[in-house]
Amino acid sequence: EAYAQSNWEEYVKRDPEVILVVAYPAAVPQAWIDGEKLLSDLPVLQNVPAVKNKRFVRVIFPEVGAGGVRNVDAVQKLAEVLAANPASDAGAAAVKHTQYPLTISNCGRKVTFEKAPERVVTTWHYVTELLVKLGLADKIVGSQNSTHFDPPADIAADFQRVPVLAKASAQKEVLFAAKPDA
Repeated sequence: EAYAQSNWEEYVKRDPEVILVVAYPAAVPQAWIDGEKLLSDLPVLQNVPAVKNKRFVRVIFPEVGAGGVRNVDAVQKLAEVLAANPASDAGAAAVKHTQYPLTISNCGRKVTFEKAPERVVTTWHYVTELLVKLGLADKIVGSQNSTHFDPPADIAADFQRVPVLAKASAQKEVLFAAKPDA
């Protein structure tokens, strides 16, 4: 139940004007071509506007696979296809500084931070990218699972300076040895 389940009839029922075609970076562009062909060749989808008008948005997995800075790239691609108005920066004025202590509730667990963390261990590629993009690379004392994809070019140099604790999952002793803020 953790993943959404769908079928071709659901596509027909939802009648999308645009369909995202997702591919892993190593498989591009052939995976996009194959995905678009599959969708175009399915008789059940012939009257779906996205298929009929060949309105496919090509994205790579890091842009949509998890939360991170690359989500912005996918949103921009989709906005261009939908001919959306350019984003305004009116929301920037509403940004407030974080007040401490700060309590965050997630998955039934509460964590309180008395001050902004100074020593962070990241446990996934997208989190590492996000912190680097926010200018917080100097706060990252180690990462794991951060070698699956090349980082975006604009943050590649800072990303490469982040210490890698493990290419996959690090043992807890390795994580604790980096001395992250609890």
